[in-house]
Amino acid sequence: MIDWNDIHSKGVEYYQIPKSHLNFILESVPLNGHLLDVGCGKGELVSILCSKGYVVTGLDISIEAVSSAKKNVPNAKFECIDAETFELVDKYNVVFLNLVLQFLKEKYSFLEKIKKVSEKVVVVVPVLIEGVTHDEKSLRIGMDKVHLDNLLNKIFSQKIVLFESFHADTNTYMTGYLLS
Repeated sequence: MIDWNDIHSKGVEYYQIPKSHLNFILESVPLNGHLLDVGCGKGELVSILCSKGYVVTGLDISIEAVSSAKKNVPNAKFECIDAETFELVDKYNVVFLNLVLQFLKEKYSFLEKIKKVSEKVVVVVPVLIEGVTHDEKSLRIGMDKVHLDNLLNKIFSQKIVLFESFHADTNTYMTGYLLS
């Protein structure tokens, strides 16, 4: 089991959605739209979204991360909560899942729950490269492309690949999807 409090206390930096893709995602979202960042970490993405005029809620399992996020972005709402067990009540214009999906045990039921409360879902996940030998780290954080595509296609009717960028340290493609 991953100790997210330990990881966040060490100041680990995470992959951020490229700004050009973020702007594309937000084009159709009204300026006072309500956005949700699941796995928000220390609030880096939440800060960017709030600065653009959106109402943003951030969720993370790490009390360390949520504590930092509340200090970094005081005008956003943050909760320390397990993404697999929480219940969503509010509706959101967009839900962001940046480096979250690959760590969940019940991916299908989680995505079904998210789809019920949002018009759009952005998923960023490391995708394993076929035909390459992967080390333990790659296998722990990466997802098989065929399995990922099957999972997303079962739940969402539209899937746009926003970007793919190669990461040599894990032999994965960081891949961003816009789902609706």
